[in-house]
Amino acid sequence: MRFQPSETRKRSNDLGEDWDCEAMTLLPSVSVILNVKNGAQYLEESLQSVVNQDHRPCEILVVDNESTDETESIARKFLSQRVRFISNHPPLGISSSRNLGIQLARGELLAFTSHDDIWVPHKLRKQAERFAARPELDYCIALVRPFLDRSITVPPPGFRPELVGADVPGYLSETLVAQVISILLFPKARIPNGTRGLAMSV
Repeated sequence: MRFQPSETRKRSNDLGEDWDCEAMTLLPSVSVILNVKNGAQYLEESLQSVVNQDHRPCEILVVDNESTDETESIARKFLSQRVRFISNHPPLGISSSRNLGIQLARGELLAFTSHDDIWVPHKLRKQAERFAARPELDYCIALVRPFLDRSITVPPPGFRPELVGADVPGYLSETLVAQVISILLFPKARIPNGTRGLAMSV
């Protein structure tokens, strides 16, 4: 069952320019969903890595959960770069924000990222090429290289230190690209604070 926002919920939706998700390239169009709360420290770097994709997404939905830092002003710098800013009042949380982004997305494929993750430039293209070559696929993940924030010298509790700097299969939503019809609902999930990821496709 998809998340249905309450009629009393306030949500501002700044669409930026009206980008056409139907006529971008020969590869499937991709909507990127980034949910965030107080992510100003890394958000610009993360958004720039999405904007710099050599298969550019047709839209980037930044779903904000009542941030009190500079998250909104940073996201608005990218409105001319196909970013749509959605502000939730009251906040929805991680899973429900992703589900709201799914409802609003207009691309043929859905991709997910976090405010503290970075994509290598060919990440979306490689995954979109997989779908173009194999239309029967429901989803595709990528490799991820975990790294720590510069201010952290010891991995946070619950994180395996041997994974830092290693290229490993990314069995998490931030590497996922999926057919729209394959995505129904995101369960709640917890990720250790201070852990960041570099997503790549091979």
